[in-house]
Amino acid sequence: MKKYLIDKKGYYVIGIPKKWLKRNTVLESNYDTVDNKRKYFVDYQESDHEILISPSSEGAGISEVKGKYTKINADNIPKTIRRYIASLYRTGYNKIKITFSDKKIMKEIEDIKNTLLGVTIVEETEKSCVIKINISLEDIDFKNAIKRAFIVLLRIANNTYEGIKESNTAEIRKIVEYDKELNQQTNLCERTLIQKGFKELRKIPFHYYLASQIERIGDEYSKLCKEYLTGKRLLKEEIKILAETNKLIEKYLFNYTVFDPAKIEELDQEIRITLKKTKNQHIHSILNLLLMNITLIYTTNISEEGEKEELTEIKN
Repeated sequence: MKKYLIDKKGYYVIGIPKKWLKRNTVLESNYDTVDNKRKYFVDYQESDHEILISPSSEGAGISEVKGKYTKINADNIPKTIRRYIASLYRTGYNKIKITFSDKKIMKEIEDIKNTLLGVTIVEETEKSCVIKINISLEDIDFKNAIKRAFIVLLRIANNTYEGIKESNTAEIRKIVEYDKELNQQTNLCERTLIQKGFKELRKIPFHYYLASQIERIGDEYSKLCKEYLTGKRLLKEEIKILAETNKLIEKYLFNYTVFDPAKIEELDQEIRITLKKTKNQHIHSILNLLLMNITLIYTTNISEEGEKEELTEIKN
């Protein structure tokens, strides 16, 4: 659909559909009246050749954006209800009504609620419930959120190693709770990306995928601990490899934070060497996930400013 740009006092004006403005205004309004004309407030994020326009959270002194609401019938998806609710959370829904005929569904809803920050059950009957998401993303910075997820993952990794090394079953049992915390952080990262976006728009898919991969690595540690608790022990050599694997996760975080292509090359080789040593299914999966996602360090750190400079040099 073509939109005409109008040059007005140094700015170009572009039309935005009224339906979109009305659907995405906050509470009673998200506009001021200036010169007897309605002036809407919107936020925008500017990238190299793209602009993302979204409803403002500051217009007219109002800070809560009108939330998305949906209804689902859990009887149609009893085995995947948890994943469905998590998906709705990530995509920005703020209120969800769930109907069901089997009371066991409430247990599933309670379980998934514990892996999502800001979720509360506000209504409950024998055949339905309503969950509400009360979390403000205004002060949440994605980069800080993903670093918190990495920190929780490192805690899981180190506590798994120490628990197995010292045969501390009490410590190992805690990993399940830490894994829920990790899921909370990664789900929040994904919700933040979808609702707030990211300053470099084309990197959103890579950051979203990175968050999902952090969660998958945490799941492998959790599976490793569950197997240990059933009596399946690791050999001394595998415990040593587990320690090496944890160090590689630390290096992955460092390289994500401090971009150095030479260091990433070294990390890639270290992961490959360690991968050949292990015979444990879960340690192998952790290392394989790290190896497959080395590319994400490049794609999430490449500077658009650097690209512009390079293109200028090529043109010259």
